[in-house]
Amino acid sequence: MIKHFLLPTILLMFLPACGQDSITDKIVVVNIHNYDREGIARQIQNVRALNPKVIALDIQFSSRKDKYIDSVLRATLESCDNLVMASVMRNYTHEDKDYQDTLGCEPYFLTNARTGFINAILEEDTYRTLKRFSIKEKVNGKTEYHFAVRTAMTFDSLKTMNFIKGKSKIIDVAYQKDQGKIKVIAALDAIDGNLKRKDIEGKIVIFGTFWMFEDDPDIFVSPLNEETERYRPDMWGVMYLANIVAQVLE
Repeated sequence: MIKHFLLPTILLMFLPACGQDSITDKIVVVNIHNYDREGIARQIQNVRALNPKVIALDIQFSSRKDKYIDSVLRATLESCDNLVMASVMRNYTHEDKDYQDTLGCEPYFLTNARTGFINAILEEDTYRTLKRFSIKEKVNGKTEYHFAVRTAMTFDSLKTMNFIKGKSKIIDVAYQKDQGKIKVIAALDAIDGNLKRKDIEGKIVIFGTFWMFEDDPDIFVSPLNEETERYRPDMWGVMYLANIVAQVLE
């Protein structure tokens, strides 16, 4: 029989440490706004200088443009440790088959990167809700992981493989109820180097856009949208990816 005066000590052993970080504290999103490649390269350089654990780019450099700026961008990418970049499967239907083609990034920029696909599964409902994701697909006979899964795997491979084990290929996104838990760094702060080491060091930093003024903005309706009269897009693509990273590593 355990004496009652020992119980407080024993209970304390099973309580979470005071102020213990959640996984969302390990994920940071950088807004690239509508900056060109030179601006994005400068943002990456400023972030890299503060020693993140993973840099993940929800950006597609699909072709070469300016020879000098492209060489600067490539050198910047090659200087990054644990870099993840986006691939896109052509004619993606989320069926179980071997997809034969990927778009997304010019190979010139991929010399130092792992890739993950960013194809989304939109529900066949009124609002094309962004509710699910595919953990992995076959591309040219090889396994290609979802961008967020690949990012999580680069941060903690063991925890990610434990998450994948026994799961269906396609699962629901476990969105964070409080989206404010995921820190977002303003585009201007990133490009000016107005950053704090504690916000970057040892963390997963995902670069993506919150830019609305384009033909096809990267924003969707999520299950978190509680409007009753008219549903409006509420989930940026980069935040959707950040939510999945948190789900995998939780």
